[in-house]
Amino acid sequence: MESKEVGAAHKAAQLQEQFGCSFHSIMFTLHVLDPSEMPGKASNVNSAVRQFYHMANGDRSSYMLTIMDADALVPFEYIQQLESTSAAAVNPSVHIYAAPVLFEQDNSGVPGIVRATDYMWSALAAQNLNSWFGVGFPISNYSLSLKLVHDIGYWDVFPDAIGEDMHMFIKAFLRTNGATQLHPIHAPINMCHVAGSSYLSGLWARFLQAERHMRGIADTAYVLHEWPRCAFSFRKLIMFIACLEAHLIPVVTLTSLVILPVFYNLFMLVTTHLIPSPSSLPLPMRVLGALGQGNLAFVIIIIICYELIRGTVRRHVYRLMDNDKHERCWWNCPRFVMHCLNYLTLFVSVWVYTVVPVVLVISKHMFNVRSMNYIVADKRLPATF
Repeated sequence: MESKEVGAAHKAAQLQEQFGCSFHSIMFTLHVLDPSEMPGKASNVNSAVRQFYHMANGDRSSYMLTIMDADALVPFEYIQQLESTSAAAVNPSVHIYAAPVLFEQDNSGVPGIVRATDYMWSALAAQNLNSWFGVGFPISNYSLSLKLVHDIGYWDVFPDAIGEDMHMFIKAFLRTNGATQLHPIHAPINMCHVAGSSYLSGLWARFLQAERHMRGIADTAYVLHEWPRCAFSFRKLIMFIACLEAHLIPVVTLTSLVILPVFYNLFMLVTTHLIPSPSSLPLPMRVLGALGQGNLAFVIIIIICYELIRGTVRRHVYRLMDNDKHERCWWNCPRFVMHCLNYLTLFVSVWVYTVVPVVLVISKHMFNVRSMNYIVADKRLPATF
């Protein structure tokens, strides 16, 4: 709990009383924010685990910590697979374990563009968990040993470490000389979309979340800064490329495959009053066009695979029944058709929730603007949960 929160101790006591019979023990800590700390999840978790380290008894490597957001619904299968995966791993106390996330708690209460954005983000984030090289980045919720946390110096709490999940894997990888690997746990965790009190406030809340996520672009610079700490290896190079893939390559790809061809056609239209045919384009433009079409095809394949997985998890893990998929919308269209058409909003959301936040964050870094303001995402749990 944060010490600045009014009634924090009372809330902790209520949780202990309500769920005490479900756990061996429930303890709580109070975090007093230091002036040098960035408010948010990283500093809160850092304070709690530091205090817990001194409460724990025996071998610290036998303690497995699971870090999660407050809105995360963790299925029992996650615990089962975490135990079996860690037991089968070589030196399990140096590794990090993470599951993909789905957003199935409040789908009907958020704008369609927010829903489609989170679905696509979930699909793209999940694919990085299955690297052949054991290099990937946890997504909000992950597990690691208490000994590993202590050995690498806990969580960083400066502003550039705001993406604590991704930053923690990078730090562990570099501080253990590449020994840390990411092990996927194939039991998706159910989370909420960010929400607002109105349609427009919901769109704005998602933009603020996207800007906060993109502040993690500093982790690419962090890797370069910490590069000498770890001996060079192929996995180290893969991790650096993964950082670029997460933060820079999407914007560069979008710019080169979408913006440049459009501007080229506009330029030719203004100067020659003709739109060039595909066969008359210069070779570089034809290559960019082919790559853009291929990229769109891959996105469609990813969406189809994601929907197949999402439907299976909803039925067999979350026990959610899709009884309303054939209900009629206000213009007499089946809901599942509207759900598919909703993905078309990605053509807009990729600009609003990817390109603009990245440009904004990069501009702040260029002018050395470091925001110590952490806006907590508004997530509203439905009554059924």
